[in-house]
Amino acid sequence: MKTIEKVYKELNKEELSTHKVELGLLDDLKKSESDLYAASQKSGGSLGAVRKAIQNADKLFTNQLRVAENAEEIADKFIRAAKELGVDSKIANGIKKLAASLEADAERRIKSLNADQYN
Repeated sequence: MKTIEKVYKELNKEELSTHKVELGLLDDLKKSESDLYAASQKSGGSLGAVRKAIQNADKLFTNQLRVAENAEEIADKFIRAAKELGVDSKIANGIKKLAASLEADAERRIKSLNADQYN
């Protein structure tokens, strides 16, 4: 009879141990679920922030492009007028080169940014 009681106690210990493991896994599963929701919310918000930053950068690059084009146009007008008057236009030539460089830089940035995909 002592043997039966001993076996019974061992079985009860094993069952309790199994239940503790199952309860521990259930707690882990619940925590995973809340972690999933939290991670999803954080990542969704950051995508919106990235999209907004890209759109803002695109506006800045587009503005750089417009300003550079305008400066280049003004420099061209000055160079033509200077030639007609026989005046030195080295400064205007320098500004024109700078404007052309900044224009090319803005175009490269706009192209590499490819912001249209975020609109």
